[in-house]
Amino acid sequence: MALRYTSVLPNDLLLRDIKAHMDWFETVLRRSFFPAAVTEDGEAPAIPAIFVKWCGDNTHKESVDEKDVEHLLQIHDALAEAGADCLRVAGGMTQENYTALTQCLDAYMKQLQKFSEDLAGSNFSIDTVTGLRSAAGMKNEIARELDRRDRKSDVFCVCALSIDGHEALAENRGERRMKEIYAHIAEILMDPLRSYDDGYFLGKAHIFCA
Repeated sequence: MALRYTSVLPNDLLLRDIKAHMDWFETVLRRSFFPAAVTEDGEAPAIPAIFVKWCGDNTHKESVDEKDVEHLLQIHDALAEAGADCLRVAGGMTQENYTALTQCLDAYMKQLQKFSEDLAGSNFSIDTVTGLRSAAGMKNEIARELDRRDRKSDVFCVCALSIDGHEALAENRGERRMKEIYAHIAEILMDPLRSYDDGYFLGKAHIFCA
């Protein structure tokens, strides 16, 4: 089974979304604290939705977790509401309004970071000790292969390995020596496999091949 690691997330998408939100945040603060100095159009600035729209695109449904998307939308709505509250009290900004806005923005940025790590991990994450794929994103990749099997009757096989007596071995050998052992096992394991097969290091005693 060949797992394909093509990037589903445009390189600049998150950067553009983050910049747009920071610009929006700056505009909201300027209008809230200094309404008399505002020279822009009188309409309230619309909150950006670059990444939100990307998540809503049906072509990306398999790439993102539905629960994560729902959580992102909730945070995004809360951020938009917090911004609207600040604009409604323009000139009379309170600590409560400001705190709510900054907390919502921070929560949104953290959720973006989670998406970035999940998607990047699914496509590119490599375990630095063994050179195998890391466990990040493996579940999604296997799910795609299972879906392909159901649709096209493509068959594939998997192999799960564990190191016998790992706990005692780790106590006797130490961390540095264990890393060398993991790397050696990975090298032996992957040598006879085809170039489009993949191995995953799940941590400590466990390795998974697909």
